[in-house]
Amino acid sequence: MSMHRRDLLRSLGASAVLFTFASGVDRPESLSALAAAFHRAARNRRSVLVFVIPADDGDKYIRGQTFGEFLNFGPDDAIARLSEVELVAASMEDVRVLLPHHGDGEPLMVLIDPSIVPAQTQSLHTSLAPMSRFGDTDSKAQVRQRIDAIATLARTHLPKTKDAGPTAEALRSGVLARAIPGSKWAQATGCGFRIEGQSDALMARCGMGHVEPESARMLYFFDVL
Repeated sequence: MSMHRRDLLRSLGASAVLFTFASGVDRPESLSALAAAFHRAARNRRSVLVFVIPADDGDKYIRGQTFGEFLNFGPDDAIARLSEVELVAASMEDVRVLLPHHGDGEPLMVLIDPSIVPAQTQSLHTSLAPMSRFGDTDSKAQVRQRIDAIATLARTHLPKTKDAGPTAEALRSGVLARAIPGSKWAQATGCGFRIEGQSDALMARCGMGHVEPESARMLYFFDVL
């Protein structure tokens, strides 16, 4: 048996164990989603791209809007590269439950290669412009900087695809139209959220909530529904 085939079988076996371990009813939804993505990636010889859910609630909001901006308005050539990986949203606690050897910190994303045992992980970082506030004159430029920064990460670390335009369009109307596993799509109003597919909105008292149009559809990372 070749070394490559042996590693693949070991990876599939390990991913099956992780999937079973993380699928219990007392496990967080994001951990189960991560284990399932890992198992699919090992079976299909792909990598996993984890959109990291921060521990801090304020950062959850910022990350959710940032990922939403990129997924909904990112350039086609960068979005198309997402078709080459398994997408999932999970916390670093989830990642370290499945892959204890992963290092410290809370990166923007983590790229996991399950074809190697133990799985190889790579933390993806970049500098992001701050979220805009009501009255900011450069809010559009801030949104564009965040989109471009994540697009650069995708171009640098994910495989290039052919026919980027049609691939990105198909991805947006298919996989990205549904919730990324481990998260939900929500509409942010500046004073609350409306989770897509649910009738009730989560609202807070506020006076001047403001959300740029590109930032309104976001990934919802909170436990409260």
